[in-house]
Amino acid sequence: TGGMCGGTFVDDRFVKFLQNKINKSDKFLEENQQLFVKLMGKWEAAKRSFDGTSDISIDLPSKLERMWVDQLIEEGKAEEAEEVDGLELSVKDLKFIFDPVVDQICLLIQEQREDLKTRGCSSPTSMYLVGGFSESRYLQKRVRETFADCFEHVYTPPQPGSAIVQGAVVFGLNPSKFSSRIARRTYGVDATSTFDELTHDPTKKKWYTDLNRFQCESLFTKYIEKGQEIPCGSVIKHSFKPTSLKQKRVSFTILSTPNKKPKYSDEADVVEEAVLEVPIAGAGLDREIEVEFQFGATTFGVTGTDPLTGKKCDLNLQFNRL
Repeated sequence: TGGMCGGTFVDDRFVKFLQNKINKSDKFLEENQQLFVKLMGKWEAAKRSFDGTSDISIDLPSKLERMWVDQLIEEGKAEEAEEVDGLELSVKDLKFIFDPVVDQICLLIQEQREDLKTRGCSSPTSMYLVGGFSESRYLQKRVRETFADCFEHVYTPPQPGSAIVQGAVVFGLNPSKFSSRIARRTYGVDATSTFDELTHDPTKKKWYTDLNRFQCESLFTKYIEKGQEIPCGSVIKHSFKPTSLKQKRVSFTILSTPNKKPKYSDEADVVEEAVLEVPIAGAGLDREIEVEFQFGATTFGVTGTDPLTGKKCDLNLQFNRL
């Protein structure tokens, strides 16, 4: 489905919550990695057991607890300091930590259901929760409550976290098992085009002397769209022309965004993934550079080619978000 919303993001929120409680706890844990690992192990157990109804207490390293007591005393909270015995997390505290991530997961599930409808597929009656975070009782409860009218069954198989590892092993042994991917993000390049007074942003209008016309800058030229199925081995190609008569190099900024219909490269959620520099021979405005995306199983390549010389420039990017 995509989205940065696995169990590690709940862990990050817990660590930030702890930092807000105990000043300098981040520095202490950074300098005491063994204690940090033990603390996160205790949090992992608490994370799995929380069901949305009960408070949870987590033992803190004695030195960290002492830091907290000293901090409370300095803040004039002596009575509160006397009651410190580990980290007490109320249901409200835990929901504050969990809910942004769980809400995002529920939203992604809903988006998947809507995507199936647009593809003309029948509505699924069952759902499997896999991955390490699916062992969370709170996540299971929220998903079942949210989609009670949508799924007859919501299953969590034994050791759901191993599904990710098993998938990696199966791929390693037989890559042909995976014939396509579903794009988590929209990918494209930054480009310009003839300015259209009706559709383009006036602030992006710029005069290009050699072209003898106004161009719209910072356009997001899309190659693949979020949610699109991409067969492994597929290639998507676009051609581009220089914007000046004596241009010797063309620079292509590879972009990605979680939005399906981006228009400009400077929108808030657009990320610059890489830059491809392609030399272009000759002179004039009719020259072309071909830019193609090649989609593999775990990586995708970007190649810029000057058809006049056959010279190619390549980038190979990981599917870190795709």
